[in-house]
Amino acid sequence: MSVGPDLGGVRPFIRHTADHRIEAGLAKVTEPGAPMPENALLLKHRAGTSLYDVHPLEGGSDHKNGPAQVATDAYRTGWDNIFGKKPTVGLA
Repeated sequence: MSVGPDLGGVRPFIRHTADHRIEAGLAKVTEPGAPMPENALLLKHRAGTSLYDVHPLEGGSDHKNGPAQVATDAYRTGWDNIFGKKPTVGLA
């Protein structure tokens, strides 16, 4: 993807897709905390060029269908770091 200059919050772009189509349009940076649009893309700058690699982001309407999935081993391992340890209960 080749991205043009900032034109008041939007930037023109030309994109060459994997299936060899050429797309043109306007890109807008999503502000932190704003809802992610359905067609959001992550752009990674190619060092030494004016080009960006394009990676689709999962999100948009998919995030409205339920809570985040947090059933990973890393999440379970870090449970105490996230929520703290359960207090020890003494016997009377």
